[in-house]
Amino acid sequence: MDGCHWTDGPDASERKGLLQVDVCGEDSSDSQEWDAQAERTWLPACFYDGGEILWTSHSVGPAIPWLWALNIALIIHSALFFILVLLARSCTSGSSYPAAPVWIVVVAVSLLPLQLLAEYQCLCAVLATFTKDMMQWHPTGARFTVMTVPVPVGVWVLYCMSLSTLFFADLLTDSNFSGTMSFSGAEMCSDQTDKIWGYWWEHSVVGMIGVPPVPLDHLVFICWLLTFLQQVVPCATMVRSDRVAYERSNDGKSKALLTGQQLYNDDVFFELGTAAGLHSITLISTNCRWCHVKRLCQTQPWRVMGYAKPLAEQLTKKFFLSYFLEPAVQLNLQACILAINRYQEA
Repeated sequence: MDGCHWTDGPDASERKGLLQVDVCGEDSSDSQEWDAQAERTWLPACFYDGGEILWTSHSVGPAIPWLWALNIALIIHSALFFILVLLARSCTSGSSYPAAPVWIVVVAVSLLPLQLLAEYQCLCAVLATFTKDMMQWHPTGARFTVMTVPVPVGVWVLYCMSLSTLFFADLLTDSNFSGTMSFSGAEMCSDQTDKIWGYWWEHSVVGMIGVPPVPLDHLVFICWLLTFLQQVVPCATMVRSDRVAYERSNDGKSKALLTGQQLYNDDVFFELGTAAGLHSITLISTNCRWCHVKRLCQTQPWRVMGYAKPLAEQLTKKFFLSYFLEPAVQLNLQACILAINRYQEA
């Protein structure tokens, strides 16, 4: 990446205060020296902080405003894109449902540079401390992998950014689909679509137990609104009751406005990064918290739940908000409508 050059990291003496216990609970000066040498080759200069910051909560503060801006921009952009598709949609020959014009793609991708820039800023803030944690506590060490294959950190960053771009594209395609089908869009180009949908509904499990058919355009709009939960819920729970200065070396200790939960900068950073679909931050958040749990098991076991509980909550929310609402609901609904369209074209 531009501006990235390999650099020397701190020597072992600079990190001696942190590297006192290995994963087996024994002192190992050999592994300390190896870790210090390895750190010099893992990170390019643009991701290296000179070893001055040892804790994630102290390093990620400057990146949090980027994440707030990105999440708010994504929500507003998706809503405006939905409205634009709704106003610009039209019927095309050979299709039983409307479509948006091609030029709308230019509007759709206008926010992508902000997402990529925000992810780069986040990686600049977190990669150095994350690498230290991985070298000390994770069984695989500070390896950056793509589908289990070790790669240079620059390749890993590009890989993660490409997956983040796919998340961005997924948000836009959902908004495009909902904009074309909501508010009478299902029957805009064919009066048979709703009839076929009603027939399928009556012969489905929900229809057999007596649930009345839900109009297709209403269901599409409701499912689209539900996809916003994966961003709205983390953003709402990370709003703090106290004013916080997002500066390096400040852990940002405060309380959440809605839940009263104690928050630090790393809690907010990882929640907002996952909500924005930044693949690199999602991977780092799970591994980083795992490393914290491992460290505390060796040094302060009574504090383990302080990191284990947020890790469990993060995985639970991600499973429901991202894995269930997205593939299990939105994808199945889109597949059904595509099948209806193909049936009418046959």
